[in-house]
Amino acid sequence: MAQALGPIPDFVCEQMGERALLKALENAGLSIDSFNEKVGYVPEIAIDRFLEGAARQSGDSLFGLKVAPLLSVRDYGLWGGYVLAARCLGDSIARAIRTIGIHASGDELFVRAGTTTRKFCYRFAERDGIGYRQVAVVAAGATMSVPQHYLGEAWHPVSVGLDIPAGVHRERIEEAFGCPVYFNRDCIEIEIETHHWKRSNPVANQDLTLTAHDVRRAFAGGPPHQFPQVVASLLHQNLGQTTTDLDAVAYTLNVSRRTLQRRLEVDGTSFRNILGHVKMRRATELLTDSALSIFDVAIFLNYSTTGHFIRAFKARFGLTPGEYRSHIAIAE
Repeated sequence: MAQALGPIPDFVCEQMGERALLKALENAGLSIDSFNEKVGYVPEIAIDRFLEGAARQSGDSLFGLKVAPLLSVRDYGLWGGYVLAARCLGDSIARAIRTIGIHASGDELFVRAGTTTRKFCYRFAERDGIGYRQVAVVAAGATMSVPQHYLGEAWHPVSVGLDIPAGVHRERIEEAFGCPVYFNRDCIEIEIETHHWKRSNPVANQDLTLTAHDVRRAFAGGPPHQFPQVVASLLHQNLGQTTTDLDAVAYTLNVSRRTLQRRLEVDGTSFRNILGHVKMRRATELLTDSALSIFDVAIFLNYSTTGHFIRAFKARFGLTPGEYRSHIAIAE
């Protein structure tokens, strides 16, 4: 979900300016609207690109280390609230493992048990992106925020494992995490003493009525899992922008134009069908619950002319946009 980057876009804007933020978003093929509203779906490859673009803008080859302390599962909306409302650390981690699919499709959380320690592990689905080095340290910081909620900000892990090669920044990374850091692991690992597993929640008055069902409802079930739904989600977020054409969506998803078309064909649909459906659904919402004129709705939906919009709308619903709006007004 778009909340995955938490306060990072704001940090980029504050530290480097709005132009740098817009450049990083453009590099990722993303719209600023999803981050402003903290809603919607963001492909993981786009997160890779965004962080790498921000690193280039900052001139820091390990920019992710600057923002790792800023990111917490608290920033992940109701899902983060649910995870951190558990009565103890062990239950919190168990909640995160059970419900990670609501927050991110394809990612994995799990625990590896040792003799005196346990490793809270996170595996990012898209680890081959150009910016994954940034993602790895950012994700380690976010994963570490769960035990820190229960054990305090001054707590440090026994060790941290990263699934990236060792580089010249080893000492800087170890200083940031306050513990030994091991590289070339198969996932991100936060090693915690086993006796901490029962540490009680330090925050009083937690919402004990919050359930995973509430989170699923708030997140509309979580990120889309079917490819046509992914495309539809991106198109819906980008309506009113210049990024609703086939090439722009293919770039955001890091696939070729033809691959995108073929994958949709396999699912029995096409880019044109999905775009038409998304536009018509949004048109009914705007005609029902906004003061925009029909001309303005057509412009927002990127129709070349108002007449083109009216014909497309009538072909889908059997009514012109004006007739549809009149029927809604009468019904109310």
